[in-house]
Amino acid sequence: MTRLSPTSAEIACGSASSVIWLFIAVFCFFYGPVLPDPVQVQETEAVSVSEELSEDPAISYSDPEEMKPEDEEPVTTSTPSSEPVPSSEEPFETASAEDSEENAAQAKEAADSYSESTEELTEETTEETTEAPREPARVTIAAIGDMLMHPGVSGSALKADGSIDYSFIFEPVLDELRNADITAVNNEVPFGGNEFGLKNYPNFNVYSELGDAEAAAGFDIVLNATNHVRDMGSEGVFRTMEFWKKYPEILSIGIHETPEDQGVLRIIERNGVRIAVFNYTYGINAGFPADQPWLVDMMRDEDREKIQAELSRAEAEADFTIVFPHWGEEYHLRESPDQERWAAFFTQCGADLIIGTHPHVLEPVKWITAENGNTALCYYSLGNYISMQDETISVLGGIAHVTLRETDSGIQIEDYSTNYIVTDYGPDLQSARVYPFAEYTDEMCMRHAITVSNLPGNGLNASYPFNMNTLRRVIEEVNSY
Repeated sequence: MTRLSPTSAEIACGSASSVIWLFIAVFCFFYGPVLPDPVQVQETEAVSVSEELSEDPAISYSDPEEMKPEDEEPVTTSTPSSEPVPSSEEPFETASAEDSEENAAQAKEAADSYSESTEELTEETTEETTEAPREPARVTIAAIGDMLMHPGVSGSALKADGSIDYSFIFEPVLDELRNADITAVNNEVPFGGNEFGLKNYPNFNVYSELGDAEAAAGFDIVLNATNHVRDMGSEGVFRTMEFWKKYPEILSIGIHETPEDQGVLRIIERNGVRIAVFNYTYGINAGFPADQPWLVDMMRDEDREKIQAELSRAEAEADFTIVFPHWGEEYHLRESPDQERWAAFFTQCGADLIIGTHPHVLEPVKWITAENGNTALCYYSLGNYISMQDETISVLGGIAHVTLRETDSGIQIEDYSTNYIVTDYGPDLQSARVYPFAEYTDEMCMRHAITVSNLPGNGLNASYPFNMNTLRRVIEEVNSY
């Protein structure tokens, strides 16, 4: 039987439903849509519900219209809003118009805050990821002159307990040397073997403990190609090379065990700058070993082609090239024509810095310009670092200081200078010590063996009497050339 009118229960349910929908509509009017906290918003990839659910192969989904029973009448419902509805688990509160305006203001403030925080985060991230400009690389170099080891220099190294310690030689300038990135020393004489003892001119030998002191002082480069290199024969050269194997971090240059070793390019790297180093001698007192032409690096006219090839290779594989030539005329305060000729040749072939030894006196520091336009800074001679030579001009030496700097056109010399030193020794000729020039005095000159013993100094001391005024005059004279 068909009913034509609703029952009282149905009327009651319809009234309750109307009241609930009315309440929801009022709530949404005053509170507006519920927004998530803007600071916590994250960007994610949007995925539709149907796409998400369809990923499950055990469930199939069809169009809702296709799922309706044919004999069921459509039910019409009124949807209050497409915006989210507060959960029925939360208690409802009635909001006034003032509360609604306040909530809207808070929402705007939160949105503005989110925008500002995003901008600040972007700026901070940009600052953190932007690399600061890299400082140009710099390398500082210090080099000392001849270690002319007369037996008397070793007197202070011999201890009562039988040990040998040469560290006193470098103590006065230790900080100066260690402040440099690279330091070089010229070993004038070989470590031919302690069993042969100390040997004096013309065939020198020194205890190998000198090398231990040089390593402890922090030297990075040891020069061996000198006119005294074979004073103890070729065997003395091999013993010298064998000693330096104790310190693989030190480049011992100018002498070689094999032809293959002579072909190895010596490069020292500091602060990202690759520096090639070479050491050549004009000659050997004990004669050139014809059966071992690779033993010592020479700078004779017949060696020019070899030297040119070596320096050209350095140009290709290194950033900067230093040549340490053993050259010149002894006791001359000015460079010789032969030195000038070789300096121009080294520069033409690519040398950037030339630091010379052998004359046992200071010589000028000059810029060299080759015919091809290459330039190099040349210290013609640093003189002796330590010795017991009795010429006034021979107890005065220098420490070269050169600063390299990275530029757009490559590694260039930024600055250079010379710090002067004096070798002091007494009349007993059994102790020697190096002093910075600024610390040496006239009183110390009066106690020096040159003054006390009135040493002639090969006749040179008549023109250069030993006192501080003479030492200053020598420096001025050298710098005037």
